[in-house]
Amino acid sequence: MQQKTGALALVSGERTLRALELRKQGCTYVAIAAELGVSPQAVHKRVAKVLQLMHEEVEEEGKSLRRLEAERLDALQLACWNQAMRGNLKAVEQVLRIMDRRARLLGLDQAPKQELISITELQERIARVFTGYTDPMPLADDDGTSLPDWWEEDHPQLSEPPRIETLEHAA
Repeated sequence: MQQKTGALALVSGERTLRALELRKQGCTYVAIAAELGVSPQAVHKRVAKVLQLMHEEVEEEGKSLRRLEAERLDALQLACWNQAMRGNLKAVEQVLRIMDRRARLLGLDQAPKQELISITELQERIARVFTGYTDPMPLADDDGTSLPDWWEEDHPQLSEPPRIETLEHAA
């Protein structure tokens, strides 16, 4: 495939910018395609590609800016550190503020992301855990020492019943 050059590249670039502008105004891909004289798929492909490139550029710029700010905070902390370590309370406060700002900048204090699931998904997960689990082990008697006779007959490999520790047993 030949690389576009000259007027053809300019027209293509102008079309892409026009497509972005129309999309931003709320036009559908079909309407944009009709105006530009290309297929809706071509419009979608161009717009998606430009938006992806813009996203990557903004993301990279954000990373660079965070690195620069972190370096500035490092320099400020270094300037205050010795005084803080000697017990200067104002310097200690400054260092703590710098550390707090760095943690917020880098997202260190964010709560872990929690997964939200529907009741149906929860039920499906529980069902998967218990799939094939058909022979539950009965709990021991109140004194924690005996199992029903049928259990011992069916499961001779278990020499002792499971104990249930309660506050009474633990005391």
